[in-house]
Amino acid sequence: MKYLIGKVVIPASLVAASLGLSLGSTTVPAGASTALHETLASSSVTLSGTILKLDRSKYLFWFSAGDRHLRVRYYSTTSFSGGSSAMLAKGLDVSVVGTYAGAATSLLKAASINT
Repeated sequence: MKYLIGKVVIPASLVAASLGLSLGSTTVPAGASTALHETLASSSVTLSGTILKLDRSKYLFWFSAGDRHLRVRYYSTTSFSGGSSAMLAKGLDVSVVGTYAGAATSLLKAASINT
């Protein structure tokens, strides 16, 4: 075991260090904050509005909630009240519960869709 560490692990970590790769730490600029991204991704939101456009092949629909226009991605695990994704249609009023995908607030990953 000591032979393996001396022949493989130590030289590999030295090569990584000489290339500027850090195996154990990451750096963040002084004024940067990751709290906003974590808050948006982890918090659940509920929006009500009307379906503008539907693309069943990509499990996606465009949604108007007040003055906001969002894309909503639904999955096989998304729960639908009173049916399935087959009931979705353009012009249908729905309520979507989900989380924002990434830092953008224009794509919503749906956990539940209610008509």
